[in-house]
Amino acid sequence: MTSLTTRLTTLLGIKTPIVSAPMALQEQGTLKSVALAVHRAGGFGFVALGYDGAPKLQATLRSLRQQLSIPPDQPLPIGAGFIGWVGDRASESEGDVLSTILEEHPKAIWLSFGIDLGKYVRRIREHNKKYRRNVLVFLQATSLEEALEAVNELKVDVLVVQGAEAGGHHSASAPPLSIFLSAVLAEIPVPDKGPGPVILGAGGIHTGAQLASLLTLGASGAIIGTRLLFTPEIGYTSAKTQALLNAGLGSTVSSTAFDEVRGTMGWPGDIEGRAIRNDILKDREEWVELEERRRRVVAGEGDRSIVMAGMGVGLTSELKSVEDTVKEYHEGAVLALGAAAQILS
Repeated sequence: MTSLTTRLTTLLGIKTPIVSAPMALQEQGTLKSVALAVHRAGGFGFVALGYDGAPKLQATLRSLRQQLSIPPDQPLPIGAGFIGWVGDRASESEGDVLSTILEEHPKAIWLSFGIDLGKYVRRIREHNKKYRRNVLVFLQATSLEEALEAVNELKVDVLVVQGAEAGGHHSASAPPLSIFLSAVLAEIPVPDKGPGPVILGAGGIHTGAQLASLLTLGASGAIIGTRLLFTPEIGYTSAKTQALLNAGLGSTVSSTAFDEVRGTMGWPGDIEGRAIRNDILKDREEWVELEERRRRVVAGEGDRSIVMAGMGVGLTSELKSVEDTVKEYHEGAVLALGAAAQILS
């Protein structure tokens, strides 16, 4: 397999510039299977602090360490996603959530969606200094202002630039990824070899050619989320899987309606959830009372499964294993980059 060597692959010691998103799924156990499969395929996988708190994430990280036979004193080659506002809320009832995660010595922690993510960056740096570790800090930016703060003030290791195309939660005012990434790189020119953070693109990336386009724009890799829902490892129900397979390019919508019915409001600023449009959105558009909307979801009435997905969902029409998916991205990027090189004379 032809190599794709970027600052990301060098930093993480991986074979392909692909990172799986730390999706806060109810199917947390199966996200573990996806992260593990991405790791084994040569990329870097993340699990996440979901809505069910730190103990479940801690158990997931310990299980991964056991499966990979990694000694306790060595970093686990899997990352942990940390949603700022969820962590703030969980810490009120569970104690210090970040410390619980750091105890498991993940290779990286991905911070996102918080009023003050800087406090968590500082905590991770203090932990590294105290215990002589090197837990890498990924930070997700949804605006140019957030990106500049992450780089110039917080000095993060990896900056994730999330465009409007992203599935799940994202900023309603974020520009499309290609524009956002170009704006970030114009303000933060990053040379081939440090200093400065590794920069990744996230949102709507479903093909190897799209990965190649990010690399040519100046990113060091891509975040893959929705595409990994088209894998048996994710463990989705047949109804959710069919919703993904039936989706077209205009099938998703960005709204707070999905969080309202499942009781996961609390996202800061203009953060909304992008999901496949169904009766949940129709209920709100018809001014159905929230209590009744929630009842219909719990009862499973009509088409009311929440299937978070990005704008690119219509680009995929079949299920493949995680290993085959990662391979397809890598080989597609190699082909696209090779074809582009032929344009030069």
